[in-house]
Amino acid sequence: MAVRAAMLLVLPMLVLGARIGSSQKDVEYTLDTYYQVPDLDVVYTTNMRPALRVLNVWAQQQDRDFGLFIRTMPCQGLFYPRRISMIGISRGHRVLLFDLKPCLRPWPQPLPDFLEDFMEHENHTFWGMGLKDTAARLAFEFDCVIRCVDYRIRAWPQMQLGGGLYGLANRHLRMAIARPDTLRALSSQLVHTHLQWAVFDYFSRLYGEADPAWQITKAEMFGAGPVYLRVAGAKHDWSSARLEWMHTMHERPSGNSVLQRALGSLRSRPAVEEEEEDGDWEVEGDDVFTHAV
Repeated sequence: MAVRAAMLLVLPMLVLGARIGSSQKDVEYTLDTYYQVPDLDVVYTTNMRPALRVLNVWAQQQDRDFGLFIRTMPCQGLFYPRRISMIGISRGHRVLLFDLKPCLRPWPQPLPDFLEDFMEHENHTFWGMGLKDTAARLAFEFDCVIRCVDYRIRAWPQMQLGGGLYGLANRHLRMAIARPDTLRALSSQLVHTHLQWAVFDYFSRLYGEADPAWQITKAEMFGAGPVYLRVAGAKHDWSSARLEWMHTMHERPSGNSVLQRALGSLRSRPAVEEEEEDGDWEVEGDDVFTHAV
């Protein structure tokens, strides 16, 4: 009888401990890639301390250019946008994957302070294919505006685009990497994150430093961003970026006269109405990021 009573007390504690342990991941390992990619030192974590150790090492180095990759969760509903569930940052053979799923709430919220400070640092630039949409997601969903260069938009003129990131790497880096059908596999995400930086490293060494004018502007982020969720009480002001984007769209040749008239009317609205429109993005609830360490 005493043994049975003890089991009834211990079993719930074991189940609770298993759940807590499964929600906190902290893994460091070396990925032996079977591509023409060097072995990668991987840090995959949901905790602040392992990620902070990697970011502090990178922040102390003179070269502060990084590859960036984000993973989104599957769509939760017809009218519910996909949320960012993982952020991957790479430099050299080291790749950091920070899993955000244990921290996400139904409403948008800022990133953890240590990660936001690193990504918004004025000396840090992120490189990759398709980073305009990535930057827009980070800006609107997490109120985090980064400095980034999208190979598709502006980069070294010697780049021969075609075939996406893998085509660019195969063409210039003399690799033979088959493009995966999906990036859901963790190994594919790691290789993709590393290639974002490897392409930058190749062109910067061969053709010289990058031009700051290549960076994605806030107006370009705004043009790609309104379809995403937005943090309530955002610290970044998008009024000038909105006007710049509308001005660009208004002057762009288009056969749709209705669109031109609509953009013209939006551009002529007074600033008071624009501020009221910003209020429509606000949501109820606590916007403080809570993260278990």
